[in-house]
Amino acid sequence: MSNLFNLLKRIDLLVYEEKYYPYLLGGSKARKLRSILEHAKSLAANAIVSAGSSSSNHARDCAIACAQLGWQCKLVIHDLEDYSINNLFLMKLAGAELIFCKMNEVAEKMDSVMEELRKENATPYYIWGGGHSVHGTKAFFDAAKHFVDQNPNWQPDFVIVPSGTGGTQAGLHVGFAVSSPKTKVIGISVAREKKRGLQAVQGAVHEVIKYLNINTPIDSTPIFLDKWRGEGYGKTYPRLIKIVGDAAKMGILTDTTYTGKALCALCEMISDGEIKKNSKVLFWHTGGIMNLMDDKKSLLSLCK
Repeated sequence: MSNLFNLLKRIDLLVYEEKYYPYLLGGSKARKLRSILEHAKSLAANAIVSAGSSSSNHARDCAIACAQLGWQCKLVIHDLEDYSINNLFLMKLAGAELIFCKMNEVAEKMDSVMEELRKENATPYYIWGGGHSVHGTKAFFDAAKHFVDQNPNWQPDFVIVPSGTGGTQAGLHVGFAVSSPKTKVIGISVAREKKRGLQAVQGAVHEVIKYLNINTPIDSTPIFLDKWRGEGYGKTYPRLIKIVGDAAKMGILTDTTYTGKALCALCEMISDGEIKKNSKVLFWHTGGIMNLMDDKKSLLSLCK
């Protein structure tokens, strides 16, 4: 038995797998996008403008969803034009128009593309990278409530979730605060340092509370930890690679971009006693199999 197996046996662990979400290719971005697109349809949109990296699950889902709807899809990609990257290949294959630029040019490029589409008499809908919007956040408020309703005899002490742009964590934070107030949602940063990341989550929390007109008292300071982000988005480190490899041998497929970092955090918090023995822990697995496959070079040594 691996050390990881013995460590996780100390707690009452449940893994919630977003990869089974029944839309597009599954995952947290698909859950967000379904909610976002319902709003877009209500505004009679027929085109999407969004952004992301070459490995963006959100941008990939935008491309596939637009192909299904017969909408134009224009994606601003702040990365290399490398079609060996799984998600970028799928964006291209699904027919999205890809505009490549530097990170600091994204906002300007998106505004320009929106204007071009309006001049073509299209009705474009703007989606921030990662699907960061109140409608995306609401999707996870609903998901938290659904989980609590479906599991009346098992309410988690802790929810561990990877946190990027902040909407997923914010939705879960508010959703569990309303439906299971004793549950602590802990967001594990995959990219941002604590100050910036926490501000993003707090902003999304306040936005969804206002949007849903929630009157329940809610802690306005979510738990956002940046200790396991490494050097930033998509950056790996030896402990992360080992955890991803050990988890795979237990049948838990995580990736080095998102879920692996959250699993690293969970393991360390158990080991250090921050999460006590027999605690009920819900690991909110946001998906990311494409990210795992893109990073297989750094993981091949674990297959020997």
